[in-house]
Amino acid sequence: MKQNETKTSAAQLQAVKEEIEIWKHDFAEYISTPQYCFDRLKLTGEVSNGSIIPGSVYIYREDPLGD
Repeated sequence: MKQNETKTSAAQLQAVKEEIEIWKHDFAEYISTPQYCFDRLKLTGEVSNGSIIPGSVYIYREDPLGD
């Protein structure tokens, strides 16, 4: 924005600044609002002699619709 400040009108600059403020507000709201989800986690792995074999563990995520 600063690079093109001399090439744009005051109205254009104001419009850009307002748009940036809207985005800042939206991002701040998304970041500060807890998001609850109900995904299932599935862990698989191989066991040998009662211990999990390193490198054999995989984690899968599944949403409530099974995706």
